[in-house]
Amino acid sequence: MIAEVVPLRRLPPSLPSSFSYRIPSDLKKNIAQGSIVRVPFRNSAIYGIVVRLSSKKAVRAKKLKEVISLVPAPPLLPHQHALARMLAHTNNAHLSLGYKTIVPPPSKMSPKQAPRMAIPARRLGIAHPSLPRANKAPNLFFYGSFQERNALLFQLFKKTNRGESLLVVVPEITDISSFFFPTKTTATIIHSRLTKTELWDAYCRVANGKSKLVIGTRRALFFPFQKLSAIMVDAEHSEHYKSAEQKPHYHARDIARFLSKQYSCPLIFASYAPSFTSWQAAEQGKYHFLKKPPSVLPSVSIIDMEQEMRKEHFSPFSDELQEEIRLSLARKQSVFIFHNRKGYATLISCADCGHSFTCASCGRSLVGYKTNPRDPAPSLLACHTCNVQEEIPPFCPSCSSPRIRFKGKGTQRIAELLAKEYPKIPIIRIEKRKKPLSPFPSPFLAVGTAYALPYIPWDQVGTAAVVNIDPLIVLPEAGATERVHALLLKIRTLLATYTPKSRFLIQTFSPSHPVFLSAAGKEEHAFYNYSRAQNIPLNT
Repeated sequence: MIAEVVPLRRLPPSLPSSFSYRIPSDLKKNIAQGSIVRVPFRNSAIYGIVVRLSSKKAVRAKKLKEVISLVPAPPLLPHQHALARMLAHTNNAHLSLGYKTIVPPPSKMSPKQAPRMAIPARRLGIAHPSLPRANKAPNLFFYGSFQERNALLFQLFKKTNRGESLLVVVPEITDISSFFFPTKTTATIIHSRLTKTELWDAYCRVANGKSKLVIGTRRALFFPFQKLSAIMVDAEHSEHYKSAEQKPHYHARDIARFLSKQYSCPLIFASYAPSFTSWQAAEQGKYHFLKKPPSVLPSVSIIDMEQEMRKEHFSPFSDELQEEIRLSLARKQSVFIFHNRKGYATLISCADCGHSFTCASCGRSLVGYKTNPRDPAPSLLACHTCNVQEEIPPFCPSCSSPRIRFKGKGTQRIAELLAKEYPKIPIIRIEKRKKPLSPFPSPFLAVGTAYALPYIPWDQVGTAAVVNIDPLIVLPEAGATERVHALLLKIRTLLATYTPKSRFLIQTFSPSHPVFLSAAGKEEHAFYNYSRAQNIPLNT
């Protein structure tokens, strides 16, 4: 008997889609279509997937190389073969790319169990939203707090029978920690930081139908579930669901729709800030809106910084924000300040000739950092794109002038200003270059970029503020406004989840912009109406 095997190795499209191997007599009874085998390939032994079995002439079979061994794992399911072919076809790639994406590298089974996480027990305290329709169009769930999402998820979990799995897909690893149920539960977790052994153990556990709840990043969509009760794609607006950097290119939403049809199970696209694409699909009847009780949101205020300028108040913190900081600290509550620029100074130039300090590799402006808090000015230049660092020269490289100007404020500068204003309060700066200490003191003043959001203990925060959001709105990039909308609603959702009586302040020079009106809850759908107007096709 001959097995047609697709190697689990990236191969060029010019090669045959599969390779023939002779099956030894001791493996004939156990090898089936979809089995994972170890075969000789060129000068090494590799893993592969059996895609076909055939009985050809014995004369030809004797000339073929022999299958080395069979991996003790359940064969691939029919829909996994279809998914592998779809990935290879849409990426104009060899079939091996599709199978390599679906099947993790086999490893020796660990004596430990597959990586599992205890879902903490916490009272949800809200009415349950309506359950999704089965075998219908995808469902869109627009929630205002993580309690609402978790309440829906818990209802789905209770309806998941023995032998079934409930799949929850999240955009990033840090999002896994936001799940909690009324009762203590365990979940199998799947993400890129697992070791090869842990990933293989999780794959086999899911394949054997032993995982009732699976939470993972987009890789979890390719696991061999025996039966799915429902699929939830959380934060469906996230750009992390796009596989764009390397092949195979795909979107997790498309894979989820494919699985929903294969398993005939409900599909929920959940988000605190649904993408315009999904919102429009729901308005057109392609998706079904899930009903839920009204959300309990924090108090959100939009502060017009133009008015602050007219009062000759040039601080990055408005009068209202400074008052809120004082009130929160008096109540022993902490404050989080979001600032979208890292470093101390965001633009370094010569005061005489105007020479700008830019990265020699990518041409982006270098960011200035203070290496010593006592220094009067930054002493280090850094490029966040190329990870290049260099000392600031004492003279301009263009005209030799000693007059170097430092403009723009980064998180380091904002933290310094807060330390001068509140010398007795611990100041914590969180960005990709500077991770936070744990545990946090109480109360504290935290300054950070979007990277800081998963690390903040939100149950201690009484006030959150965005002090420099306007530059992100006007970026000449597709989806810039949608990213700002999602960022603001994420902060609002975190506050609504952990401290619903807190305050959220948005400082801007464009207080009437639909993104800010939507985030403030004054016109909940203002952003989507604005996006619809921006996407009207031209009549040519």
